[in-house]
Amino acid sequence: MNCSLLLHAAASTLLALTAAKAGVEEAPVIADPAGLTTTSESFADWLWGLPILIDDPNAGFIQKLAITGRYHGQAWFVDSDQGEGSDWENRRLWVGADMTFLKKFRVKADVVLDAENWDPAYSNLYEAYASYKHNDAFTFNFGRREPILTQEFHSSKTILTLERSLLVNTLHPENIAGWWANGSFGDGWQYDLGLYSGTLDKELGSFDAGWVYMASLGYDFAKLAGTGKSLLRLDYLGNDGDAGNNQAKPYEHSVSLNYTGEYGKFGMITDVMFGSGLDSTSDVWGLVLMPTYNISEKLQLVGRYQFANSEDPNGLNLQRRYERQADALPGTRGDQYQAFYAGINYYIHQHKLKVMTGIEYSMMDDAANDGGEFDGWSGFAGLRLYF
Repeated sequence: MNCSLLLHAAASTLLALTAAKAGVEEAPVIADPAGLTTTSESFADWLWGLPILIDDPNAGFIQKLAITGRYHGQAWFVDSDQGEGSDWENRRLWVGADMTFLKKFRVKADVVLDAENWDPAYSNLYEAYASYKHNDAFTFNFGRREPILTQEFHSSKTILTLERSLLVNTLHPENIAGWWANGSFGDGWQYDLGLYSGTLDKELGSFDAGWVYMASLGYDFAKLAGTGKSLLRLDYLGNDGDAGNNQAKPYEHSVSLNYTGEYGKFGMITDVMFGSGLDSTSDVWGLVLMPTYNISEKLQLVGRYQFANSEDPNGLNLQRRYERQADALPGTRGDQYQAFYAGINYYIHQHKLKVMTGIEYSMMDDAANDGGEFDGWSGFAGLRLYF
């Protein structure tokens, strides 16, 4: 049985178990007879609890078993001096399973489904890994995952803007397979160390080319600063330059010094990045500033300024989503990029169900004068959910 059929069978079995569970549980009462309380959040908690088949930390063998899923859909437009475009995109559609057993082991897998073309529906593995957690200070993992590089490239489940910054997308590879260890220690320290294959396919890769190295070290000053979060982190990603490294981006060294802080209703993410290009790839550097303000528990304002620069002409490429979709682009590459983003996020049920809107003005300079200059607006409105 090939991998896609095996994963399909596993998902079908887990979905059937979910349906069986839903059939025997009683739905919660939506409101009391007097109408004095609202239980919409309780109902949402119940609804999102349906895919959790087992959740018992004291169980002897399986402590947790859950169906996982994610859907992101968004409308977009681009209107620039170099043309325009608009459409709806089913951005992400994933389904998977997550199991914790024997209190120290975990296996997790998410499958990417092609929502634009259902024949076949299976596209590739998004992530799939097995973990052994010795304690909070040390967890050992093997499989496919998102490597740690930049504060903005955390899980798309909790992302604050509809799309990540240009330089983040330039330096950060797609999910890669390998071994890594992570944990926390002391009073606020955290680390993540990894060795990964440089190759890419639909599953775990072939491990027959070069290597990618990753190291991340952070310290949360929250207790010292008296804030909700005050995390300073240094991330590093290295590529050994093997010609077979089709997964890693063409940068020998990629570095991010980033900070995330929460101060009551205010928040701030800052990121300073540098990439040392391999062979003919230009060195690049830049920064991101992302302030946030929580109007209420459900409504949030998000701003972002991003700057990116390349040492050589044509070292940067316009955003694939969605600047490159302008219908009259003579070229897409330049050497300096700036963008200003403003957005509003509405959290229906925390990050698990939210509506996101944003508009961004961006500019690309083109010292080579070969068609890469860009000046225009991009707009987004999307629905994000996960369980």
